[in-house]
Formats: sequence, structure tokens, C-alpha cells
Amino acid sequence: MQGTAQIPPQATESMPAPERVETRLGSLDFRPRVPTEGTANRVHDPLDHVRAVSAFLDRSWRPGEIKAVD
Repeated sequence: MQGTAQIPPQATESMPAPERVETRLGSLDFRPRVPTEGTANRVHDPLDHVRAVSAFLDRSWRPGEIKAVD
């Protein structure tokens, strides 16, 4: 993972947020109110996949062009 952003403690203390959220990806932990390294790693791959699919679909390829790529 890339370097962690430095957030002033006053900013995180003023944000109402749970320390843990249950999702279909599993438990996402936010301590103190920022994602843990494990949470960031767990979310990265699904987001990367969604962006790849979106980039593919956004090209507006016609079915014949997709067949030609095979």
C-alpha cells in the first residue's frame, strides 16, 4: 500500500463514525476513525476490479469489436 495520509487528531475526533462496519467484504475497521491498513487492503482489490470493468464497458465497444479482440 502507499503511504498513509497524515490527518490531524482534531479532524478525526470531530467525525461521527463507527469503529467497525460489517460488509459483504467482511469487517472493515476504522481506528481512530480512519481505515486500518487491513481495511484498506481488503477494499483495494474489489475497487480495482470495479474500475477495470467500468473502463472496459465505458469504451462502448460493439459486440463485433469485442469478438475481434478474442
